[in-house]
Amino acid sequence: ESGNLWRIVASLCAWRNTVAEEVDVSLQALLPDFVVARLASKVSSSPSMSSSSCSAEPSLVLTRAALAEELARSVDAYSDPYVDKVVFMRNISPHLVTLLAALQPSGSGETANGATAAAAAARARASPPSEKTRAKKEQFVKRFSRKSPAYDNCKMLSKAKGELLCFCDARKANWYISKKLAKKVSEDPIVIQLLFEHNESDQ
Repeated sequence: ESGNLWRIVASLCAWRNTVAEEVDVSLQALLPDFVVARLASKVSSSPSMSSSSCSAEPSLVLTRAALAEELARSVDAYSDPYVDKVVFMRNISPHLVTLLAALQPSGSGETANGATAAAAAARARASPPSEKTRAKKEQFVKRFSRKSPAYDNCKMLSKAKGELLCFCDARKANWYISKKLAKKVSEDPIVIQLLFEHNESDQ
């Protein structure tokens, strides 16, 4: 039924939003749209997803192993040049349990996948970040943060009016002094004044 299909699509999208934010990857890298569409179609058409069916037969994709197989088949069927099957399966494998839970119906047809996944996503956003998320952010900050001050707060002044030309680091300031191109005006913070007329166009 179309109702089941759209509930599953909503459930998958809510799951994808939550997990992608947690592990800091793009939505398409985690679960491409074509996989969402194929997976939702497969699950919604299975006997176990029909409210009118009395069959106890489980859905083809409602086991972890079968879900992994279906995901692999989805990538093969679409043949997207931008999706590497090996990388995709490696990235999604740690999340198969929660993905499986997002596909499972809970309660009646009206309160199944979509509402359940949306509520789970809301709870995840409201909860404090996990240790893994915090560690990843700390690693990112440590990697891209400067290890030393950018300019050491050293100032360079013009010769004529003593106007501030720029900030520089201590190494550059000492180089100007050693080459007798500037004199030291202040020690802490270091302030140097040029001994030559600078080119206005260099500013």
